[in-house]
Amino acid sequence: MPITDAKSMRVLLVDTGVPRSTKCLVERLALLKETYPKVFDPILEAMDNVSLEALNIIKRMKDLLDTDTERLNEFYVKLLILIDVNQHLLSSCQVSHPTLDGICAKVRKHSLRAKLTGAGGGGFAYVLLLPDTSDETIQEITNTFVKQGYGVTLTNLGGPGVKIENRYNA
Repeated sequence: MPITDAKSMRVLLVDTGVPRSTKCLVERLALLKETYPKVFDPILEAMDNVSLEALNIIKRMKDLLDTDTERLNEFYVKLLILIDVNQHLLSSCQVSHPTLDGICAKVRKHSLRAKLTGAGGGGFAYVLLLPDTSDETIQEITNTFVKQGYGVTLTNLGGPGVKIENRYNA
C-alpha cells in the first residue's frame, strides 16, 4: 500500500556486510510456523498490527507543520516504540542476527531505535532519526559503525523519492 505525501523522515541505513539467504530465512520461518502455529501465528499477526499502526501514524504526521515540534515528537516516540516492538518480534521469529541486534543496542544509547530490513539475517538495518537528532550524534553513530566495518548511508524516507545525502564506508 503506497503512502502518498508522507512527511520526510531521516534515517541511517547500516549495511552490516553480513551475507544472508532470503530463501533459507523464509523456509526457517515457515517451518517454525508449521511446527508451532499457536505461537507463530499470533506473532505474525502482531507484526501486521505493528505495521498498520505505524502506517496510521505516518499518515497522521503528513499534515503536521514542522514547527509543531511537540506533536511531531509525540508521533516519533510512537514510531520508535513500534520499531522496537517489531524488531523484537522479528528476533523471536529467528530472522535477526547478532550483528543487527548489536546495532539496535548501540543506537538505544542515543534514545533511537533500529530494526532489520528485508528478510533479515544480516544485510541492512535502519535507524530512525528524530527531527532534533544533532549532526554530532549522527556523526558519532556513523563513526561507531564505520569502525566496525559497516557501510552507513544518511537518507530520507518519504518525500518525492530516494536521495542519498552522505555515504560513509570503512
